[in-house]
Amino acid sequence: MKRKITLAYTAKQTAAEFYRHSEIKGLAEATLKGYRNYLDNFVEWFGADISVEEITTSVLEEYMMFKRKQGVKPVSLWALAGQVLVQLCWRQV
Repeated sequence: MKRKITLAYTAKQTAAEFYRHSEIKGLAEATLKGYRNYLDNFVEWFGADISVEEITTSVLEEYMMFKRKQGVKPVSLWALAGQVLVQLCWRQV
């Protein structure tokens, strides 16, 4: 029987890994800049020490409310939430 080994990644580590993965895949520079912007803003807002497992729906909703107060439109908020969640949690096993 194989054991599944999991590591606790912080948001900052996961974002850095995602950047490397995306660069290797050859994503366009504009796309990479957009990803970096989304992720850097989220990590800055919540803190680099948050583990990926701590990113819950309520954390994401809190972040969306914060961005809404800054004037971000609802459609953009859902796109932003999707980007943050997918890109920070893609590495979770």
